[in-house]
Amino acid sequence: MNSDVRRWTLCLVASASLGLPASMTLAQQRAPRAIPVEEPPSNPVRAVPVDENGAPAAPAPVRAQPVVDPNRPAGPDEDLFDYATLAFSQGDFKIALKPYADYVRLYPNGRHASEARFRLAECLRKTNLRKEAIAAYNDVMLNHPKSESASSAAYRLGMYAYESREFQTASSWFEITERQSTNPEVRTAATFNKGLSLKYAGQADKALAAFKIVAASKNPNLQKEIEISLQELAALAVQAGRKEEAAAAYKQILANSKDDKTSGEILVRYGLLLNEMKQPEEALKQFEKALANKDLPGELKAMAVFGTLQANYVSGNLDAAIRTYTEHSTLLLPDELRPKQLLIVGTAYKKKQMYRQAVEVFLLIEKDHPESPEALDAGYQKLLCFFQLNDKDLPLFTERFEERYATKYPKHEYLQMARLIRADWYFSKQDYPKAAEAFVGVDVKRAPREVRSSVIYKKGFAEAESGKSNDAINTLNLFISDYPNDPNIPVALAQRGVAYKAVGANDRALADFATILKQHPNSPAVEMALFQSARIKMQTRDVKGMIADYEALVQKFPNSGAAAEAYYFIGRGYFDLKDKSLYEKALEPLRKSISLNREEYLDKSSQTLIAIQAAREDLDGLAKEVDTYLEARKDASVSPNTLLLLGVRYFERGNYAASARYLGMASTPQEPANTDAAVWNYLGKAELNNSKYEDAIKYFDFYLAKTPDGGGWAEALLYKAAALKELGHFDQAMQHVGEALQKVKEGRLNARLQMLRGDIADAIGDAYDKNGDKEKAAASWKDSAGNYIVISQFFVDPEITPEAATKAARALEKLGEMEKANALREQLKAKYPEYKLKEKEVAR
Repeated sequence: MNSDVRRWTLCLVASASLGLPASMTLAQQRAPRAIPVEEPPSNPVRAVPVDENGAPAAPAPVRAQPVVDPNRPAGPDEDLFDYATLAFSQGDFKIALKPYADYVRLYPNGRHASEARFRLAECLRKTNLRKEAIAAYNDVMLNHPKSESASSAAYRLGMYAYESREFQTASSWFEITERQSTNPEVRTAATFNKGLSLKYAGQADKALAAFKIVAASKNPNLQKEIEISLQELAALAVQAGRKEEAAAAYKQILANSKDDKTSGEILVRYGLLLNEMKQPEEALKQFEKALANKDLPGELKAMAVFGTLQANYVSGNLDAAIRTYTEHSTLLLPDELRPKQLLIVGTAYKKKQMYRQAVEVFLLIEKDHPESPEALDAGYQKLLCFFQLNDKDLPLFTERFEERYATKYPKHEYLQMARLIRADWYFSKQDYPKAAEAFVGVDVKRAPREVRSSVIYKKGFAEAESGKSNDAINTLNLFISDYPNDPNIPVALAQRGVAYKAVGANDRALADFATILKQHPNSPAVEMALFQSARIKMQTRDVKGMIADYEALVQKFPNSGAAAEAYYFIGRGYFDLKDKSLYEKALEPLRKSISLNREEYLDKSSQTLIAIQAAREDLDGLAKEVDTYLEARKDASVSPNTLLLLGVRYFERGNYAASARYLGMASTPQEPANTDAAVWNYLGKAELNNSKYEDAIKYFDFYLAKTPDGGGWAEALLYKAAALKELGHFDQAMQHVGEALQKVKEGRLNARLQMLRGDIADAIGDAYDKNGDKEKAAASWKDSAGNYIVISQFFVDPEITPEAATKAARALEKLGEMEKANALREQLKAKYPEYKLKEKEVAR
């Protein structure tokens, strides 16, 4: 198969099978033809049909031999012309030169002047005097422009211009012949050569028009020119994208051609064109006919097999395409077609989702045909296979692809697509920083139209997620403006809002979130919009707005990953409003935040709950929150002031066990100086009331150490003495009472100290009595009775006075003085009828 057909075929199959740029199709078509050749070779070939003697094949207005003309005038001019013509007709061109030259010189206006000038030029051409011949042909055009000889001279001048590759000039000369010749066959031949000249002058449309005229000719003598014109028509039509015209031309050639060689070649061409026209079934018929031709050259046979493979691929019969390849694997294709064939086979495997087999074929192309255009295609298709295989090394493969082909194809779309594959791979893994990095340098406007919106969206999303806020804003602006109806618009608005928030453009961010809530109320992006809107309002201290957004979030999305945070800030927000009537609404949200995310919100929410209950003055509620917190976290830190508050309030309620519990948590027995004196005081009194006397004594000692000169010093001694009394340490107890009385000379505390002195003496008496020492017991009871009577008679107090009288009566009873005891009781009953003695001293 000649090289011109091969190059033409390569372009066609590339365009048909693999979707390469249409501009490549038939860009280099060169169909074989007899004469003139498509491109003038280095050894010029005549551009016009010639006969076997070298004379113009087209009938020129010259006589090849003398003829008898009954009207011939006599004269020397006629004789001279006849002599020259005789020599010319016998091929004696050198002899004919002089008589023709003499005729032109002697008879410039003679009857045969135009013919003589043309024959003179022909003789010069035949004797290889090219320059002189051209001058002579031009002389014909100058002196006889309207003659038949001029049309023949123009034909010869067109031939010379064609040989010199002056195609535009050649077309002009052939057009003169086409217009002036009276012979239809000559006109058609001129039109044919004009078409060739116009083709190489780059005027495809005019060339196409010329070839159409020739193709329409019915002249059997011009069958070769007609056939070549049809081939040129097909080639130019394909190049211009008019495939139907090309197909019609091939059909006409096949219908009229008697040459099996030509028919075989045209069948292959026609089949490849049908592949491009997406008519693979018809294409297969042409290839079948071509292969049935036993004289089909080997290269054309290989091309037909290739076309069969291609047709099966185009028809979607991938198995047949692969089978055709494997069954003819030994058939030698032209070097240029081997990578194309492999590319089709690899792509067929890829379409069948046989990705590993496809990769093997694509690797073979890159290895054996590294400089072919198909290597680039194969490398890219290989990346797509690795993407489908979810290969962990895909990012590395895309980088190597860029390194390999960037120098040779710096602007090729596949380089950008490789980056997009890498970016999409990272995006699918939610590795947004690396996805954003892969997007750097990608011109999203060059992305394929069918995926452009997705590319822009993912790029903006990745930029927003990786903190490239300004880039994200620009990218998402483009997406939102260009694709306002895209399903991803709500998420894009949310991400742009996040980016606006990151750069401090809170108003724009809130506007985006509001748009989502208003225009896309059922979108999942509402969750992010509410969440981010709430956060902005939290930062700008719009507490009510924050609460409203978070409440809407947990209402619409109860299982949201941000629910715990939302509940926390709802509760915190109600507390921060400082409206006590709203405090109760804060409690349950805070508790929910703990239940949803204990690790994150146990401490924060518990501390807030404790603060709220304290502000509400709900003692039991406060205690519950503290207890719940401490139970959940053994090392929880609760404010000492809160614990002191609980201890004091429970003490005031008379719940001394609870009081001691909370006060104990507020204390630091190992470092008593670090605990407030009030804690030790209340803790001592609580434990005294709890009958934990040793602990009470210890705590009172801590208190006394911190307040040696404090106003509560004497009272603390009183309570410590009471505890010592209960433990039987009477001397120490009496000593502390004495110390206190030295400072407290009067008043209620003095009366209580006197009362305690009586209690100590009474207890001493009981101890003596128990040991059988009646005398000492009586002395102690007498001492105690005296203390009680003095207090009851001289200190008036609704609690102390009746208590002293009651205790005095009991002491008198122990002494056997029943009359005095009864008298005191009568007085007590009269003055304090409702009074009942507390069996035990209660610290107050």
